[in-house]
Amino acid sequence: MKKHVIKKYSKSSNFYNEIKTDFFSQNERLLKNALKINKLYSKQKKRTSCKLCGAKLKSSPDFRKHNIQYVFCRECDHLNGVHTDSREFANKIYSDDDGSKYSNFYLDDKYESRIQNIYMPKIEFIDDYVDKGMSIFDFGCGLGHFVDSALRLGYDAKGADVSKVLVKNGNLAIKHKHDIEPLHQVKSEEVSSLIQPMKVDILSALAVMEHLVDLESFINSVKKCEFKYFYYSVPTYGLSVSIETVFEEVFPRHLSSGHTHLFTEKSLELLHKKLGVKPIAQWRFGTDIMDFRRSLDVMLKKADASDFFRERVFQETQEYGDKLQNIIDESHNCSQIHVLTKKI
Repeated sequence: MKKHVIKKYSKSSNFYNEIKTDFFSQNERLLKNALKINKLYSKQKKRTSCKLCGAKLKSSPDFRKHNIQYVFCRECDHLNGVHTDSREFANKIYSDDDGSKYSNFYLDDKYESRIQNIYMPKIEFIDDYVDKGMSIFDFGCGLGHFVDSALRLGYDAKGADVSKVLVKNGNLAIKHKHDIEPLHQVKSEEVSSLIQPMKVDILSALAVMEHLVDLESFINSVKKCEFKYFYYSVPTYGLSVSIETVFEEVFPRHLSSGHTHLFTEKSLELLHKKLGVKPIAQWRFGTDIMDFRRSLDVMLKKADASDFFRERVFQETQEYGDKLQNIIDESHNCSQIHVLTKKI
């Protein structure tokens, strides 16, 4: 990243405590499901070239976790799972049964809490750098949290997703507040024909690119799209990867299931070059320390530690957790990045 890029770091972990409580209480169920998806992924063909740059990958993996091997590309440093993301694999996770299985993770009573704690900060982050009232198209909109948040700040926002269930329920939630239905379903094979001819001020893809089967095709479509700004978030290689590798009896939030590859500093630079954009603002914040605290809690429970002791450890680590996370974020070793870019 160049020096003139505006950089923001960290956020309070309180939202994690409110939204992700199941990660603590439902470890066994979530781990079982993640291993089931990993088993399906392990049956896909071997990946011989990098997901991002296409360079030939080393045949020997760099590490193994939760029954999957991973290797860093020696050309662009992108972290690849050693199997391909086939259409069959993606459909099984995201769109089979109209996406009802995948949507279960988001269909809960925390819609407004997600808006306030997760998605309003996302739109507020770019609000200082773009003009109010601009048009936004959010690809991979899910339940429409970001679209809803953008509408609340006066943007002309719409979105699309492959999940019929998420789109339907998202429109119900948004119509209740804004009296419009701005979300629509798109089939995976229609993505290029949707994005490529589009004219929009801001094209967003938040937590999307890590899930795409054909990342190259998406990149090419975005490059040809007429937009002023491209706003995206992706999971990044950082401390959470090492934590998950060590604590294999803990549900892997970061690198597993639908996340089969991760971006690094170097591979992000290549991504921008391929997209034909330059970054103007970035926000790095991770939940690496929360992943560590969760791992400690799960393993303490397995070791028959008392509830008193587990709560004590949780409270002790909470005292300094955000400070540690800030150090990790500023060291660019955290688990997530948001980037606002401008078309070159």
